[in-house]
Amino acid sequence: MKDFVSEFIKMFKIGPDQVRIGLVKYADNPTTEFELTRYTDKQELQTAVQQVHQVGGGTETGKALFSMSALFQKAAETRGEKVPQILITITDGKSTDSVIGPAQGLKTQGITSYAIGIKDADEKQLSEIEVIADIMFLIDSSGSIDPEDYNKMKAFMVSIVNKSDIGQDKVNLGVVQYSDRPELIFDQKTFYDKASITTAINQMTQLGSGTLTGAFSKIYFGKEHGGRRDEGVPQILMVITDGRATDAVALPVASRGVLDAGINVYAIGVAGSPNSSITKENFSRFSKSISILKA
Repeated sequence: MKDFVSEFIKMFKIGPDQVRIGLVKYADNPTTEFELTRYTDKQELQTAVQQVHQVGGGTETGKALFSMSALFQKAAETRGEKVPQILITITDGKSTDSVIGPAQGLKTQGITSYAIGIKDADEKQLSEIEVIADIMFLIDSSGSIDPEDYNKMKAFMVSIVNKSDIGQDKVNLGVVQYSDRPELIFDQKTFYDKASITTAINQMTQLGSGTLTGAFSKIYFGKEHGGRRDEGVPQILMVITDGRATDAVALPVASRGVLDAGINVYAIGVAGSPNSSITKENFSRFSKSISILKA
């Protein structure tokens, strides 16, 4: 594996404004050997790879995939989000935990993933990097949102739609927007094609009024709304907001209820808002990933 990585490095021009490479090894837990911003010299990078030592233990690929989100997000803040982000997972074992949810989370973040198996790697798990999922967007449509930022939110959702493999037996999407009340725009059984979903998102209008994030309920992932949790399909909730929820008590209660139902929660704050830090504080205990949506 180390020789493969070293040969891979030789293919690129390494530098702070060129290709940057980081390395994480994992067994039962992931260990960051060096982040994307650590080395800017090819020789130093190859030396660091050769100094990596095997740790032994189990194979929890899902946990390792999940840890990648924060590392890519941190690197993006130093160079901007227009630089392609690529994850290459190399394994020769069968993961003892699920890779489906974490893999979809990375995909929705815009990270391109490749899986390379050696020896007795599980081909089915490698293929699960391309996953199916039920995704619900929960969008802040309150008066605290600038109309320009509201349009950014819609554009962000459309970008996720374009990156996903939409279909009845593939990725299903739904949208709920909220202010002082939730409004279901469409659920996961309404549309099974990108064009219809994109049109519905672009036709959304801002509600105004207060911010009541806690109004979301796990009911939107139920069978009546097209949810496939009973079939083992990963459930993902993406909360996009720049305002502080006025129902401070209901927010953690609702968030815990969603997490207790096995739903993966990702909170996305709109950059530039005076409440962005509060958004992070509110969701840090409940969300599995917090990122910033920029212009």
